[in-house]
Amino acid sequence: MPDSLDLSLLAGTATDFARDNREHIASKLLNPGMNGIPGTPIKPMMDYVTPIVSKDEVVLTEFIFGNMLQPDKRNGFTPLNDRVKLKPRRAKVKPAKINLRFTETQLVAMNKSYYGMIQGPQSKLILDRIPVFEAYINEKIVEKAQSELRNISMFMGVLNANNAAPAGIMNGLRTKWDADILSGEIPAGNIVTINAITTANAVTEIKKIMGKVPAAYRYTNRLICLISPEHMDAYEQHYQTSRGALPYNSSFEKKYIEGSMIEFFVEPGMSGYETPVITTKGNVCWLYDDDASTFSLTFDYNKRDEDLAYILKFQNEIDYALAEELWFGNVL
Repeated sequence: MPDSLDLSLLAGTATDFARDNREHIASKLLNPGMNGIPGTPIKPMMDYVTPIVSKDEVVLTEFIFGNMLQPDKRNGFTPLNDRVKLKPRRAKVKPAKINLRFTETQLVAMNKSYYGMIQGPQSKLILDRIPVFEAYINEKIVEKAQSELRNISMFMGVLNANNAAPAGIMNGLRTKWDADILSGEIPAGNIVTINAITTANAVTEIKKIMGKVPAAYRYTNRLICLISPEHMDAYEQHYQTSRGALPYNSSFEKKYIEGSMIEFFVEPGMSGYETPVITTKGNVCWLYDDDASTFSLTFDYNKRDEDLAYILKFQNEIDYALAEELWFGNVL
């Protein structure tokens, strides 16, 4: 294998590969970490997120129902006024991009690594997944971008066009929750005072949040608890010390808040947030635009500097639909 690459040729073949495999690359990137990490408590996001394809703005319509039942006095139609209200919540995809510059030296090193990988008995398994060097480049970039989207942008992001980092591309869920608690969009009645969660009190404090959930929800399979790895560890340690070392703690199978059907979903992006969050499945919405006019990937060769630019553009957003279906703890 030569120690140099024809970067002008690679720019063409890589762009052709990106064009031919656009749908696969778009699907993988725009479903960030949706498959989770097998063998860990990081589960597929598709188990609780509603994916929505959109080119621009989406109205996440919320119907608010007041009390509807009344005695039937047999005196005709007696509708109750203002018992059904429409409360629109809007979400709009935000533009994002990946701009990378590869020097010839970097690409030669990657090329050698790729050819080293496809030697030996494991070669068929690797070639089934990344059949050409151009696929290898995309695989490495998309894997990293997926992690940044799920673990940073979707939870901790603060929209800022001047912040050239994953956190700058959108307002993440934590940012939206904090703003909507402050504004009253999320009802004060959905928030309970708790102590800071530790290994000595986690079960007790998380069950306080569960206590805010209406009984009509609590014993269904509609609820989930978004929780940081640290709070999950604290819950399990407190569970062991207060209930005994039960099989509950032996694997990464489904786990629930004690006394309920509320399943835990561990999200690294929740790290540092003072409270787990209980919500309904599907309340969190992931918006993305997979249209060819907005999802584009090209490789550009710069002859003078002998480098290759990787230019990917796309649109996405994270939001939630129903404020009334979010429950929090507030640490004093």
